[in-house]
Amino acid sequence: MLKFKKTVGDGMGRISKNLEDYRKISEASYLVADQNVHRYRIILRYFFVEHERMRDYLYPNDILWHVRSVEGMEEYKDAELEQDLAALVRWGNITPRQEVRNPKTIMEFNKKSFRYQIAPYTVQIERMLAGLEQSGDEFQGSLDKRPFEKLLLALRAFLSQDDVPILEKWQDMIDLFSTIRTNTADYLAYVSSANAEENMQKDNFLVYKDRFVAYLRDFIVGSHQTALKIQAILLDLDRDELDRMFDEISQKPDFAPRFEEIVPNVEEKKEELFEIWDSFVMWFLDRDGNLCEYSILQARTDDTIKKITRNIKRLGERHQQHISRKRDYLHIAKWFAEEADIERAHELSAIVFGLPEVRHYVVTPETGSGAYREIWETEPDWKLLKPRVQGYRERTKPTSFTLNTEEKEAAKEAYLQALKNTEAKMLGYVRDGEIDLSVLTYVDTSVRKVLLGWVSQAMLEESKVVLTEFGNRVRVRVDESERIKIESDDGVMEIPKITFTFEDGDIDVNER
Repeated sequence: MLKFKKTVGDGMGRISKNLEDYRKISEASYLVADQNVHRYRIILRYFFVEHERMRDYLYPNDILWHVRSVEGMEEYKDAELEQDLAALVRWGNITPRQEVRNPKTIMEFNKKSFRYQIAPYTVQIERMLAGLEQSGDEFQGSLDKRPFEKLLLALRAFLSQDDVPILEKWQDMIDLFSTIRTNTADYLAYVSSANAEENMQKDNFLVYKDRFVAYLRDFIVGSHQTALKIQAILLDLDRDELDRMFDEISQKPDFAPRFEEIVPNVEEKKEELFEIWDSFVMWFLDRDGNLCEYSILQARTDDTIKKITRNIKRLGERHQQHISRKRDYLHIAKWFAEEADIERAHELSAIVFGLPEVRHYVVTPETGSGAYREIWETEPDWKLLKPRVQGYRERTKPTSFTLNTEEKEAAKEAYLQALKNTEAKMLGYVRDGEIDLSVLTYVDTSVRKVLLGWVSQAMLEESKVVLTEFGNRVRVRVDESERIKIESDDGVMEIPKITFTFEDGDIDVNER
């Protein structure tokens, strides 16, 4: 019984959940074979071209003749052809079909005659390679507002109630959407490529810069007006109506009949349609604070215009440097030649060339908002200049010197008392001749600073023994494997476990 295979495609592909769909592509083996790659490619390109000309079956003699017609393959032998055809059959690139003839000799009866047909996978591979050869190493694509206008009309037609089959309207709309996505992405990749950047730095870019910028601006203006209309339609669309339309599409068969017995899954088709639609919506509408693809496209196009403008300015400045000023200087020289008054000539020189000797001075910055005041409206700032004479010294007046003996003694006594207080606090933390910070819950701020100073000194000594300001010899041990926290008045500090051992014998708090 004749069945219709339902394939609702969108040109964007679908992420399969079936592991079998990710098998090794043996049909692509001829592209990366260790040997005879050029022979395989010549044969399959001949199959592909003949397939496009609607000649599906080829005979070995025709293939042999074509391979020998390629430059450098004149010595191609029958045995090599049989070997290559067998490899391509094994990989699934071509399919053999035995030719039935009336044999006239026993040799013809024993020798099987085949003709070959290219496989569908190989047709797609060769078609892709042909497209890559035409596009070259550069991205293609374009920024054209007309596909956006066509997409708007297709969207309106899809949502309208007319006699055109709904599957056909859906396919037209998605095809246009796929074209827009591909063209815009490829073109922006092209203008952002290293080759395009290099070309923008060349002088010949100035010839067509205006047309390039006008092309981008025309796209921004034209597409923006159309995109706003598309966004308005998408925001006002009823989800229930869309569900009904997708339900109708998912139950319609494909246009092309197939002989396979296929049971279509309506729910999977409907789910796929909604995924495609969500991609379409997210391309035009911002979601949850994230910019949609169209907004990103506009921003990148605007950035490209700014980049081109900067390059144009840079090229213009570089080009300006090489312009001859000979005629300008001759015209100025004529002014000086016709001027009889030397004072007037000095004034003309100051106007044309500026001051002969310019000096820059650092003065007090102006206060207040005087951005629009003229220079003569500002108050002058006085600057005392010193003679540039070797050995010059400023005059100084002799001044008296007062010995503040009492203040010095008071400051000394205060420092020693503070040091004694710190020492007393420090000795209060000594247990059995050492200070173990891991067993302390609180450390005074002044003591903590002293202890951390000992750690800094110990890191510079190989023996890790330091002589403290209190006259003690202390060995510092740092255990990086354990982290501790010490609390002080100014906060909590996390450090490795540190132990301070006094090597002067037993330390008694009451000694001092």
